Amino acid sequence: MNVGKDICKDIYLVSLPLCTGTASAAVLLAFLPRCSYIAAPACLCLLCAAALPVLLPSRFGTMQRSPLLWTGIFFILGCFCLCNASIVSPGIDTDFSRLSLLHGRLCSRIDALPFSDESTNALLKALLLGDRSQLHKDTIIAFRNAGAAHLLALSGMHLGIIYLIINKILKLAGNSRGASRLRSGATIVLTLLYTLLCGAGPSLVRAWLFILVREGGNMLGRRQDARQVFCVALLLQLCFRSSCIRELGFQLSYLAMVGIVFVWPHVRSWYGAIEESLHGERAGTMIKPGKRLWDVLSLSICCQLFTAPLTWFHFGTFPQYFLLTNLLAAPLTSLMLASGMAALAGSLIFGADSAATTVLAHICEVPATALQALVKLISNM
Repeated sequence: MNVGKDICKDIYLVSLPLCTGTASAAVLLAFLPRCSYIAAPACLCLLCAAALPVLLPSRFGTMQRSPLLWTGIFFILGCFCLCNASIVSPGIDTDFSRLSLLHGRLCSRIDALPFSDESTNALLKALLLGDRSQLHKDTIIAFRNAGAAHLLALSGMHLGIIYLIINKILKLAGNSRGASRLRSGATIVLTLLYTLLCGAGPSLVRAWLFILVREGGNMLGRRQDARQVFCVALLLQLCFRSSCIRELGFQLSYLAMVGIVFVWPHVRSWYGAIEESLHGERAGTMIKPGKRLWDVLSLSICCQLFTAPLTWFHFGTFPQYFLLTNLLAAPLTSLMLASGMAALAGSLIFGADSAATTVLAHICEVPATALQALVKLISNM
């Protein structure tokens, strides 16, 4: 029991070494693909040998609490998981045909929305459901050149927006303890359905695991540190599908979250020190219109700090105007998603040709048109 409590108390000794071991095995197998047939049994033997002190009687309790011991165990476990996954293909055979059918019907509903420009239908399907089949090639290139390609690929940002919208709607149920638990449970289920509906990509799964840990803690009445939520989500995703560490979406998603969770809080706090140095004693009493701007800019910088090297390695490009894009395009994307969901709901309830749906579609078209014009403008700079 003490060992289990120690592991739960310091989740870093579990998730980070396991991630490092999985990444190390991925690099090794990239150069030696057939090495997994030898590495998997070898890692299993090393794992058993390393775990032996943990399985011995309680007089070896000091070894159980050793950080180096646990680091080594989970590093080897991470290596074993990936090597084993390279030999044995994932055995998850789940029938998502009904969700695929629902996805197709929702795409048809979006196609039927009365937008004046058909490009809005295509853009809404890409942002909301991840279907980019009808996006014009020039639009995709413009988003890429403007540093907004992540907006077209369903990511944690999209699920985060959906999560906030669902939370706002479910808050109408009240703020009692029972209502709060019911809201958390409903949020977990609804965001899971959306994740599965959109294909359950690594970035979406990462964002859903964040929601699961956060809302699960709320249901239990426990507050979680953002760093611990990060480590628990990383641990769960690697345990269930260790091979996802090879996917670019997984790598970019977690690298961005490293900047947000571990670096951004420190950079964000610089605003107070800068303002105090400029305004002295008046800093605490002055209105801070620049604080929100600083939060957005510093968040973008922290994300790019960790994702830009990997993006450059894979694509040989760097978004020069990422600050301008994230400052203006991200809010427009949020507005378009919220109004697009409202228009889609109006189509499902009242019909695509109803007056209410037409009004909602026109409202959605305003941020959609502005977003496309902004992206084209930045891409031509």
